[in-house]
Amino acid sequence: EHRPVGILTNRDVRFEKRLSLQVGEVMTKSPVMVKEGVSLEEAKDLLHKHRIEKLLVIDSTGKLKGLITIRDIEQAEENPTAVVDAFTRAFAPGEGPSLVLKSVNGRERKPHLLADLERAARDRPDVVVLDRFASEDESRAMLASCDCYVSLHRSEGLGLTMAEAMALGKPVIATAYSGNVEFMSEANSYLVPYELVDVPSAWWAYEPGATWAEPNVGAAAELMRRVWEHPDEAQALGGRARDDLLGRFSLRRTADFVERRLEDLRAHGTSSPRAAGHDARPAIVEASQMLAV
Repeated sequence: EHRPVGILTNRDVRFEKRLSLQVGEVMTKSPVMVKEGVSLEEAKDLLHKHRIEKLLVIDSTGKLKGLITIRDIEQAEENPTAVVDAFTRAFAPGEGPSLVLKSVNGRERKPHLLADLERAARDRPDVVVLDRFASEDESRAMLASCDCYVSLHRSEGLGLTMAEAMALGKPVIATAYSGNVEFMSEANSYLVPYELVDVPSAWWAYEPGATWAEPNVGAAAELMRRVWEHPDEAQALGGRARDDLLGRFSLRRTADFVERRLEDLRAHGTSSPRAAGHDARPAIVEASQMLAV
C-alpha cells in the first residue's frame, strides 16, 4: 500500500514543544490529495477551499508522486513561460533562431511547473527545455555559445546571470526593473518596459501593498526580433556591456568598496532595521534554519 497517510508541515511542528512525540502523532492526517495532471487553477481552488498550503500529488494507484504548494502556484503566476511567449511571437517555426531554457530538478521537485513549460513549447521544435544538472564548465559553455540572453523577471536580487552574460560580451534583453538596473541601462542593454502590479498577498517576503514588475511580452518579442535582424548592432551593444561591467565592477574596485564599507561599519556600528514597518529578515532566518535541518 503506497497511499500517503499524512503530511508533516512547518505548521504542525512550529509550536509543538513535546519533542518526544512520534511523527504520526503530530502530522496532519488524511491530507488533501490530487491526481497527476491536475491544473494549477484546480489546485489553487482546493488550497483555498481547505485553507491549506500543500497538496499531495498521487498517481492512479495512490502512490505519492509529488507536492504542490502555494509557493509553486505563486511562482507559476510569475509567468515563467513569458520568454517562450515572446519567442513564439517573434519568430515563425523553423525561421532560424532557437530558444533554450535551462532548469534543474524540475522533474523531481516541480513536475507540474515543468509540465506547463513543456506544454508551452510542445509545438515548437526550436524551443528546447533542458531539465538536468550541468557542470560549471558546461553552464559557462552554454552561456558563451548563445547569441543573446533573456530574463523577463518580475523581481530580482542582483541578476547575476545577466551580469555574467554581459561580462562575456552578450547582448542581454531584460525587464527594466529591480537589481539588474544597477548595472544595466539603455546604453548597454535591451531593457523591456513593464507595468507595476500587486504582489500576491501570500508572498511571504513582501509587505502588504508591495508591487513588482509585469514585463511587456510584446516589447520583448520586438527586441528578440531586433537582435536577430541586426546582429552587428547587438554585438556592438554586447561589447559596450562587457566594457562597462568590467570597468565598473572590477575585482579591485569591488575590493575597495568592501574595505570602505567595513571601515564604515567599524566606525558607526551595524546597519539598523529597515525604516519600513515590514522586516523580512526574521522569516528569511527561519526558512534558512528549516532548510538546514
